[in-house]
Amino acid sequence: MIQVGHPATIIALLQVVAIIGGVFLTRGVFMVHDYPNSAVDFGTVPTLVRNFGFLLLLLPLAWTVVSMWLEQRCEGGWTRRWTILSGILILGLLAWLLYYSFSTPGTRRVGPIQSVSEVSGRPTLV
Repeated sequence: MIQVGHPATIIALLQVVAIIGGVFLTRGVFMVHDYPNSAVDFGTVPTLVRNFGFLLLLLPLAWTVVSMWLEQRCEGGWTRRWTILSGILILGLLAWLLYYSFSTPGTRRVGPIQSVSEVSGRPTLV
């Protein structure tokens, strides 16, 4: 017989999988763009996720501990329903943050505007 765990452990597992997948995808995008020798200016959020994404793993840990404590200590105020809703909300926010970090890594560097004569090497009549 398979015993299903507490909903908080299942949601925390989904949060951890989302974090690990998002950090790996973000690092993959950076590798594809040849970071740091790239012609792409990487944004702040993708760079932070790439360098410090493992710290996001503290969020499911803290959420699980706090939600379990609230379920045990608060009588009537915090129910399993609030644990599930708050966990899904955190999972959604994590998914949005990590999707944003790997789908929009940065912008291309563009040089100064050149005139037609500079590009073609021939003088133009004005």
